[in-house]
Amino acid sequence: MIYRKELVIMYPIHSIDDEIKNMIPSTLHQFYRIVDLQTHDVYDYHNHELIPLDKKCFSIWEQEDPCTNCTSCRALLNGKRIVKLGYQENIIYLIDSLPINIKGKPYALELIQDVSDSFMLNTDITSDTNDICSVVSAFNDLVMKDTFTLLYNKQYLNERLPVFIQKAQESHYPLSLALMDIDLFKNVNDTFGHLFGDKVILAFAQQLKQLMNHDTFCARIGGDEFMIIFENRSEQESEQICEQLMCSLSDIRFEEHPDYHLAISYGISTLQENDSIDNFINRADECMYEMKKNHHILSR
Repeated sequence: MIYRKELVIMYPIHSIDDEIKNMIPSTLHQFYRIVDLQTHDVYDYHNHELIPLDKKCFSIWEQEDPCTNCTSCRALLNGKRIVKLGYQENIIYLIDSLPINIKGKPYALELIQDVSDSFMLNTDITSDTNDICSVVSAFNDLVMKDTFTLLYNKQYLNERLPVFIQKAQESHYPLSLALMDIDLFKNVNDTFGHLFGDKVILAFAQQLKQLMNHDTFCARIGGDEFMIIFENRSEQESEQICEQLMCSLSDIRFEEHPDYHLAISYGISTLQENDSIDNFINRADECMYEMKKNHHILSR
């Protein structure tokens, strides 16, 4: 048994009585599909062979790009089952993603159930489908957003960066990333307090949000560490954007501490042929710390 707050709330399924077991529907899922996460192609499978559907997995949601909250990517990355809710045309789906292996290659098996008529929330929210769809959308946002700044989070980047790289390689366009953090941020917290430090983080995040569009993605990946992904932008173009960002930050003033000037260090890397993700990020990291070292020398 599982106990929580001194209440018995659940029993393990393997202990279920046969009489109750026979009352359970033979299948809890109505649909299935097999997805190649490298190409996002969808397959059926019969007689030991994959059967291509000539469709992308995200087309079911009437999207032109992969889902930002791709639970199948997460299932493969973590090697375990991941579940999410999705909706399309006011139909709510429960998507159960499992990592599988076919002929030595990893795929995601997606088991799908229409739960529109049976899904209710344990809140005061009405069971109206439109209301539930809004809640599902908000919940999915929470999974991939940093709750403090509402920028994308590190988990989102870990899942999406391979997709960005694949798109850039297939489309033969440049892909750049910038790593950045706030200069002397520990001193800010130690000198002015963590509440003021939070205000600095939010002010920086607000500037990053203004950069975001269909080909620029900003994420918070640590306390005062951030990353920007630039699709279809060269290193020089990305450098110009970062320089403009630095200028915008230098104009910010804080009423509590008007003498404090928000400054950042950053490093940029552009994807090279046969680049690994680690090398791609590490080059930007090295450039950022070189700038940080120079800023530290100048501030002495």
